Amino acid sequence: MKKTVLLIVILCICLSIGAKSVEDLYKSATDTSAQMFSLRTTRYNEFLDAAMGVVRGPSWSIGLNNAGATAVNDFSGVEYSLPSLEVSYSSPETDNKLSFESRLNVGNIGFKSENDFKAEPFSVSLRGGVSKTFDIKSWDATDYSKGLSDKVRTNTYETSILEFQNGFLDDCIALVKESVKMQDLSVQWSAADNKFRNDIATGVLKEESPDAIKREGEVEVILKDLNLTVESYMKGVSSFNDKYGTEFEIPDSCEDYDLTFNIREEGNTDVLSKYIEYRTAIQKVDEKVGKSSTLTLRSSLEPEVSFAKEIKYETTKLKWDLSAGYSTKNLSVDVSLNAGYNFDPTEKGAKKWNDPSITVSGTWSNTPQVIPEYEIERLKKIYGNNTADYQRVLRDLTNKALVREMIEIEQLEYAVTQAQTEWINAGTEYSKKCADLQTQIDAHLKNVELFKIKYESDKKVLEKKESLFKEGKATQEECVDALAAVKRDELEEIIFKMQGLILHNKIEILNK
Repeated sequence: MKKTVLLIVILCICLSIGAKSVEDLYKSATDTSAQMFSLRTTRYNEFLDAAMGVVRGPSWSIGLNNAGATAVNDFSGVEYSLPSLEVSYSSPETDNKLSFESRLNVGNIGFKSENDFKAEPFSVSLRGGVSKTFDIKSWDATDYSKGLSDKVRTNTYETSILEFQNGFLDDCIALVKESVKMQDLSVQWSAADNKFRNDIATGVLKEESPDAIKREGEVEVILKDLNLTVESYMKGVSSFNDKYGTEFEIPDSCEDYDLTFNIREEGNTDVLSKYIEYRTAIQKVDEKVGKSSTLTLRSSLEPEVSFAKEIKYETTKLKWDLSAGYSTKNLSVDVSLNAGYNFDPTEKGAKKWNDPSITVSGTWSNTPQVIPEYEIERLKKIYGNNTADYQRVLRDLTNKALVREMIEIEQLEYAVTQAQTEWINAGTEYSKKCADLQTQIDAHLKNVELFKIKYESDKKVLEKKESLFKEGKATQEECVDALAAVKRDELEEIIFKMQGLILHNKIEILNK
């Protein structure tokens, strides 16, 4: 009897529904789980790596040069100069290939003892420039992969979180199912034990008779199964607590989640990645057979102020230059125009232009690539006596003078075919997974609808049994059985909702 009472007390503790929802229990797990901490740490480090990979700061430099002192006139005098100062700045190139640069230069200021160490002439200049590069291509040069790596990293992290939650829900479902089993076995054992004892007491069964021994054994089997289930449940709870760092309790509720599954025509990120690889492979072929060139425009403006001896203002000069560089496959051309303008605001005379100059330079190069003689000999060995195939290959190779680009183009075109196949396969695999998942969702929704009918029926039965019990037309055991059925339904409803959340997460994962 003591064993029975203790068992019932343990069951009451195990089966008591806590005050936490599934969502609250999951939040506790995410706050304390070592696995979740590891995922967050990994994600943070990936973010740092990605951020460091795209950091493009400006470049600064400060230089002091050519400070010196010289003894002159048999050491009777001395000349010395302060170091020149140069401060330069260049901005990182923007995504549209625009960059800026500037430079401040203060020339060496010299001093001589024979001039009572009065400052010699020097100049101060400030330069500012801008550069813009244009890529001119005869094919689609769009960078389809831009931002893809960041998206993949984000999707991987979010998928890991959703998979972690699904694992958590699976563990919760297993424990709740164990509790349901304990409840069922408890009711079965109680009913079987009470009936056995009642039959002994009323004389329906005689003690030590074969039927009594058989019935008692059946009761003991149910009790043993119940004890083993309790032990399994307690071990599962302990494992859950260790795994997630939080105390498990049977959740009292779970929200409903939308299971609408919208299949994306373009597929998920896996399909998109394969499509980008396919587009990139096409671009490589187009780049190989197409034409491209680069045009770079640069301009700068540099005012320079000159000082005579004793730091007296002398004149102001304004210099500027414009340049353009053009390069294509074999040819590159650079053109630059330099000019200046001298003026002195204190004088009324005519202003003077510096002699403008224009410079043009260019290079052309070509390195034809042909198949060397030893490769021709290797082809002969490959084809052996098959003269027809050998001759056909030689014709395709333009009679020993094939440019290697033809072979490279064939390789690139093969890569396009492979990439296209992988893209199509990825789309097919996505469609198959979508169909499988939709089947799971349909089956789940069907089971939920059938369960709702049973749940409502069980609640009506309980209500009727309680009413009949008050009238003396139903036994207490019948009321207990009806109440147990409703309590079981309450737990199964939570299980169905957790399974719905798992399917909801699977939709999110598949459409990442």
